[in-house]
Amino acid sequence: MKIIGPLLVLIALATVTLIGYNAMQQAPSAPSATDGPAAYRQALADAKENGKPIMVMFTAEWCGPCRQMKNNVFPSAPVQAERPKWNWVILDVDQSANQALARDYGVRGIPAFFFLDKNGKHLHSFSGGRPPDQFAAVLRKYASN
Repeated sequence: MKIIGPLLVLIALATVTLIGYNAMQQAPSAPSATDGPAAYRQALADAKENGKPIMVMFTAEWCGPCRQMKNNVFPSAPVQAERPKWNWVILDVDQSANQALARDYGVRGIPAFFFLDKNGKHLHSFSGGRPPDQFAAVLRKYASN
């Protein structure tokens, strides 16, 4: 009888761990800020192949609104519903490899968002954070271009 209690606790922990692992595997992850010029070029190539537009975000680790977007807005249900329609690239402006792209795009403040069609043509851009519904509305509006 003394073994059954700890055994039940162990089984419960294993079940919770498996449920959490499966949920993590199925949920789309929020993009990271580790992309660089190669990922940007790959997104352009992917867009031509898959026909999806591109969302480019310029960010930095120290940027509060950037963290808000990545941690709260991107994982939100409205944004996740639109995410599969896009190729995403997130570029940290503090990484020297990304500074030329930031200059090319004329980034003056972060977070800065650029929405490109499947050919890399500029559709829309803005700086600053947005709530989930507003950000999802922008994604929805430009997804078909």
